[in-house]
Amino acid sequence: MKKLCPLCGEKEMEQRSGAFHYDAGDCLDMIFENSTWVYVPRPLVMESSSGLDEKIENFQYEKEGLLLPGQIKKIREKRGLTQKKIAERPQ
Repeated sequence: MKKLCPLCGEKEMEQRSGAFHYDAGDCLDMIFENSTWVYVPRPLVMESSSGLDEKIENFQYEKEGLLLPGQIKKIREKRGLTQKKIAERPQ
């Protein structure tokens, strides 16, 4: 079955594989090798797979100097804290 664009409902989405080029702005481009994504040519609407969303999100966290979600989890678990406990505001 053909997968249609979720916005226009008319153009057919195509699956692509290879090096995904991501323009992160500020004169910084990222290339994610061995990626798979689904797209609609013009206007670009993407629905990524194979962890591409996570790779892009992690890159954005690192660019902003923030801890990655996995790093936060590791620190929290090392200290024996639950998500609820670490979210509580100290009194």
